[in-house]
Amino acid sequence: MRLIDLRAVLQRTVSDVYGDLVTRRTGAAVRNGIEEELARWDGPAVIDFGAVRCLDLSCADEIVAKLVLQYGSSRFLFRGLTLSQRDALEPVLERHGLAVVVVTDGTGRVEVVGPRDEAARLLDELCQDGLVAESDGGYRTLVA
Repeated sequence: MRLIDLRAVLQRTVSDVYGDLVTRRTGAAVRNGIEEELARWDGPAVIDFGAVRCLDLSCADEIVAKLVLQYGSSRFLFRGLTLSQRDALEPVLERHGLAVVVVTDGTGRVEVVGPRDEAARLLDELCQDGLVAESDGGYRTLVA
């Protein structure tokens, strides 16, 4: 599993002092940086938001939605999302009819975020592929 630190990609592609994912232009630059890393790796990737301060709707759309539309939901796990970052991400997922897997804590517990039908479909796919399994009344990633 490939770990992609969004703060590092942001600093490499936009600015070494910038810590916010805001504006569509910033999102496009970061997405291009992520795609460069994905080109060297064909397995699932964990995209870590942990060191990013802010995520706006335009960056959520430009980064997350476009990556998922191009590579598929099962290619990514997202971790380190704050509540405000999730607030920016959820309407973008709804608008595109997408679901993503969010690692919710250090134990590997996951939640599928997005429209209910798409979330259920993604969860079934990940369980069948052996990337996620039921555990203690919830789900846990087997790969991160």
